[in-house]
Amino acid sequence: MKNALAVYSPKPALNGRNLTDAAAADGIYLRILALGGFLMADPTNFLKKSLATVSGGGLLVVGFFPGDDEAIVEFDRLVEAGDRLTIAKQLNAGTYAWCELYTARFDYDKTVNSRPQDQAKLEGSVPKAKLPTLKSAKTRYIIFNQARRKNGQLLMTNLADSLANLTQGIVAEHQKPSR
Repeated sequence: MKNALAVYSPKPALNGRNLTDAAAADGIYLRILALGGFLMADPTNFLKKSLATVSGGGLLVVGFFPGDDEAIVEFDRLVEAGDRLTIAKQLNAGTYAWCELYTARFDYDKTVNSRPQDQAKLEGSVPKAKLPTLKSAKTRYIIFNQARRKNGQLLMTNLADSLANLTQGIVAEHQKPSR
């Protein structure tokens, strides 16, 4: 089971509204929390800001699919009540699909120059025909299915496809940098 994908995009980082609207158009209904399942002081703050600047570029994304109406209502009720402990228990139990989303600027040349040993892994993460897109990317989104559950994998792969379509990017196998 894959637990990490990357999306490389030639466009600047999306804001939260662009992300949630694009995902909804693809049948994925997102709720965004800070990493660790912490509730944001202003949960709408991320909507207007670049994802790279919200919570240091790292977010916990909870996703729902068509037919999950009752789960969405219940989750929203828990968030509104500030019931972080119940949310955390339900996330850990796999009640909701979730993954971590990290957004940052990306510069291919800087990356390869700072870690030349990673060039082959990075280039091997995409089809050869897509190398120009990788090399011109300005933003990298990394999506981790930390729970390693099937519903998280479904969310991760659908969210990666949605991001790639919206940002004219490419989906790649995420390659951890060498140390």
